Amino acid sequence: MPSAHAIRVQIHIKASPESVWALVSHHEGTPGWIPQVEQVRITEVGREQRTGVGAVRQVKFRPRMWGTVLERIVVSTAPVRFHYVLFEGMPGLLEHEGRVSVEPHEGGTRLSWEVDFVFRSMHWFRPFVPSFVKTFEGVLSGALAEAKRQLEPVQV
Repeated sequence: MPSAHAIRVQIHIKASPESVWALVSHHEGTPGWIPQVEQVRITEVGREQRTGVGAVRQVKFRPRMWGTVLERIVVSTAPVRFHYVLFEGMPGLLEHEGRVSVEPHEGGTRLSWEVDFVFRSMHWFRPFVPSFVKTFEGVLSGALAEAKRQLEPVQV
């Protein structure tokens, strides 16, 4: 039986939705706020916009075991949300969809990142899936905290 997992993280940022969107939608700039990402390249441009629907991102991670994955943008509604599916590079993966959303909230912005994974029931990576999901949730939480740190005005 396949193994399904979900990650849901969000944070409130005292910055405009436009500022938050500018950070999260600049794919090549991702290593600047997610230290576990070494590089992001757009390898195929989107149909109507360079990083819009149909675009393919190549994401190279710093943890060697994570390697490099390919993700396709499947929803892009600037400046509100984008969804992507990982389609190559993760062992044992059957399905993977990530959703990043930006919405005005209490005088600032709510930044949310959701990821749903489904792994094959029989695969060499299966014993590592629970620890991987927990670690990846920490990466996403840390990424949102770093986005907040970078975008909020400094308190003096």
